[in-house]
Amino acid sequence: MEQHQINLDSDKYGELIRTLSVLKDPCNDVVIEKGFIRQRSTDSAAIFEINLTSLLSEASFIISNIKEKIDLFKMFLEQEVQVQVDDTSFSFSDQYSSLKILHPDKNYLDNKYMEETELNNLISLTEDAVLTEHLISPMISERMKIVSSGFHVNSFQMLFEGETASIKSRTMSKEQIVNLIGNILLSEKITGYSNLVIIPYVCDHDGDIICKIYKLRDKFICKYSMFVGSVPVTIYTRGEIKTEG
Repeated sequence: MEQHQINLDSDKYGELIRTLSVLKDPCNDVVIEKGFIRQRSTDSAAIFEINLTSLLSEASFIISNIKEKIDLFKMFLEQEVQVQVDDTSFSFSDQYSSLKILHPDKNYLDNKYMEETELNNLISLTEDAVLTEHLISPMISERMKIVSSGFHVNSFQMLFEGETASIKSRTMSKEQIVNLIGNILLSEKITGYSNLVIIPYVCDHDGDIICKIYKLRDKFICKYSMFVGSVPVTIYTRGEIKTEG
């Protein structure tokens, strides 16, 4: 593992912590390899691909138990921070304090780094298979966060209604139902429904989420593209189209 020393101003360090925070709930560990994060969520429901090279260049290090460590990293917010990486550890430091963390044993990680070739083999997408491409605005994604928390759900439902689709949610008791977004145009007529993984809709980001759904017979792959500050984040999930009745 090569040695790296990177100086981040307060804005860039803030972007780094916001980006890592995206992973603190769906992942136990974060593996950064040459500036990239490419890994499954702990429950394998989603695959993350995050390009951090604008912040970390080609540095490689591992953050185990990210949920426990993210608050430690936040103590350097609003400061200029130096990131140092060597064969045995990585460290964050400012003019006042420093935090050093030893690299964990890769064999005991819940989340493993995925090579780009492995991702391409898992997810082969062609533009002629696009069922829909639509935007999720910041206002709608904020509502999705509120609903997922208030309804205590870990998925939304997409209803395919011929030439259009909608995304809805409901409580387990079915006493409360919300229509989050409708009139999503489809490239072919479909009637049915599918459950959508909520991770891409509720994670912290800036601007619109670009959602492309690729239909593969009775299954589909969702590709969500977004930014956290200047950092591009892509999340992939899978689903199955179930026919009503």
